[in-house]
Amino acid sequence: VLDVGAGVGGPALGFADTFAVDRDPTNLPILEYHAVEPSAAADVFEAMLGDGPRNVTTAVHREPAETFEPDADFDLVFFNNVLSELDSPVETAERYLEFLAESGSLVLVAPADRNTSIHLREVERALENRGATVYGPTVRLWPDQQPSDTCWSFDRRPDIAVPAFQRALAAEADRPAAVENTAVKYSYAVIRRDSRRRDELALDRSNVALLAETETHVGKRLDFVVAKLSRDLSEGGHPLYKISDGSESTSHFAVLVNETELNRDLRGASYGDLLFISNGLALYNDDEGAYNVVVDEETIVDAR
Repeated sequence: VLDVGAGVGGPALGFADTFAVDRDPTNLPILEYHAVEPSAAADVFEAMLGDGPRNVTTAVHREPAETFEPDADFDLVFFNNVLSELDSPVETAERYLEFLAESGSLVLVAPADRNTSIHLREVERALENRGATVYGPTVRLWPDQQPSDTCWSFDRRPDIAVPAFQRALAAEADRPAAVENTAVKYSYAVIRRDSRRRDELALDRSNVALLAETETHVGKRLDFVVAKLSRDLSEGGHPLYKISDGSESTSHFAVLVNETELNRDLRGASYGDLLFISNGLALYNDDEGAYNVVVDEETIVDAR
């Protein structure tokens, strides 16, 4: 693993824990972890990882990401919350693609706020235009199509509990509880060099509609194959989910107005899952400047 902009070592601790817990001590996997971190945070990283599991080795490289030259190929190159800090994020990320093993992945992660999330998608698409392949979670289900909407897309996981030591520090410093942020929301992209995608589909117009052409079908019921690219985005109304087939220039959302046994997969599917939507009603939302696919009692949704 090569962790670019490794900070104080949070991701590295997670990797080390994953590779060390509940493993057969006679057959432990080997993790070689390289961290690129030019700031003083590298001192903390070394202190945190100094006594890690015996099957995990770490090396800290204090050069800037733009100039670091590794002497090996990596199974995983990881940019965690660092793209927006780089002067030339596309060029830097593209350079690190060259350091991947043949079947390796470049993983880009950014906070879920609008600006950093959209910026990550811009980098993702720029790398694709330069010959890389987007493995996921966004999809390219139609030949020779690429999405051009803003794609504010992020996953959300269960909230975390505030660690006891953090509560103690806050109490000692007399800081208000309002500074706590327990939400886990993030955007990510997996980029590869070997042309592999998570979902190897190539749709055609003979049986499903193309999201790029929704404008010509407003008011009609259609069949779609899309990826679910959000958790529920509603705030007390009908459940609302961002969807994509990789062709759209305007954002699309699936709206669950009447849940049935035949469409409950819309709610139950995980982030990034493919959905086969049969008989969804296409509408345009003037207020949001987006298209809605209404899922009701006449609609069937099948997650794959």
